[in-house]
Amino acid sequence: VSEHEDKRHLEQFTKLALDNEEVDGDDEDEEDTGMGEIDVENAN
Repeated sequence: VSEHEDKRHLEQFTKLALDNEEVDGDDEDEEDTGMGEIDVENAN
């Protein structure tokens, strides 16, 4: 790998890492939301 290619790869990885960082509004503790309760006993 040439020095030029090595530098280009480093720039690409840096950009991807920045793009992959969490953005404002992301919440790791976000609760899963479903479609409601299911009545399994009266599911006819």
